[in-house]
Amino acid sequence: MRIENILTPAAIGALMRPTVKATGLPAPAYTSSEFLGLENELIFGPGWIYAGRAAEIPGPGDGRPVTIAGQPLILMRNRAGEIKAFHNVCSHRNALLLRQPCSGRAAIACPYHAWTYDLDGHLIATPHVGGQGIHHAEGFDPSGLGLRGARVEAWAGLLFVNLTGDAPPLGTWLKPVLQRWSAYDFGQLRHGGGRSYEIRTNWKHAVENYLESYHLPVVHPGLNSYSRMADHYCFFAGEDAAGQGTTVYAPGSKEGRSLPAMPLAAELVQRGEYPVFYPNLLTGLQADHFFLIDVIPVAPGLTRERFEIFFFGDAAMEDSHGAIREQTIERWNDVFLEDLDVVERLQEAHASPAATGGRFSPVQDQAVHHFQRRLIERMQARESLARAAE
Repeated sequence: MRIENILTPAAIGALMRPTVKATGLPAPAYTSSEFLGLENELIFGPGWIYAGRAAEIPGPGDGRPVTIAGQPLILMRNRAGEIKAFHNVCSHRNALLLRQPCSGRAAIACPYHAWTYDLDGHLIATPHVGGQGIHHAEGFDPSGLGLRGARVEAWAGLLFVNLTGDAPPLGTWLKPVLQRWSAYDFGQLRHGGGRSYEIRTNWKHAVENYLESYHLPVVHPGLNSYSRMADHYCFFAGEDAAGQGTTVYAPGSKEGRSLPAMPLAAELVQRGEYPVFYPNLLTGLQADHFFLIDVIPVAPGLTRERFEIFFFGDAAMEDSHGAIREQTIERWNDVFLEDLDVVERLQEAHASPAATGGRFSPVQDQAVHHFQRRLIERMQARESLARAAE
């Protein structure tokens, strides 16, 4: 299956026009299982995809199953304290090895026939492979049957996986945004909790909604009362990150307390920025906290989101700041819940033959258009590489 089997050249050409004249992605990009399969193959697999926090696997033998680009993986900390990523597939009959997080494992044993792997993925035991009580077989070489690995790198305690192994270094991918944020010390991040959501919509609707502030007056009247659409701006950071920002962020207070904040210049204290790291990591940075939303495609019309929030420094995590931390979480949760209805309406309407690609506001939808174009450009580039290799 190729892009051209789902999206016509005319539809792609219309998307590539200047924003004021462009037509957006057509309905099959949001409703087709085949298109989601292509996205997993051509976008998620070759990219850096957020996979969780290193603190979730704190010690040797601790592991977590995760799904990246529709593929089951294991994140495991080995005896040297390094975090490894493996495909969650036994080399014998391809059984799933791990369903739940584990702790303190000496090895990973398959629950089907007990083939066993060490914490670096090497196959170390093949019980009864040569018959009852015979654990070796003539001509059978286990040395090449270890777990298939995937590339994993970390930034600020956050883990990212690249399935194809040929993405640029994680730091290179993050650099355009981190240069904008050079005044912030991300070594001070302290995890403060979060929420999870299941949404009946395509994952791109969630991303596109996050990329624009056009909907604030209608969907978020409370937020718009103190951070108006007019207070927001759009920005781009390299080819694969874009978002909106506000110039009137006001740190909250509760019971006479405010959260400890980064020591910043006055203009940065009042700034909040909300970029998307393409394809699916939504982020938000303010003077006193940082958050991310991992947007996980499950099916063309089903998306799971994981919202995680971080505060700055140990002082922010003291019990005396518990009320303001919880208030901050709940305020964002309220905003995110307000978005659910509209992104589900988008999905429902895309089932109609009247649903075209839609049009863009040349002022308000620049980042949305940029995201859609980059999605197709990256898919086309990856297809071209595959064709050249055939």
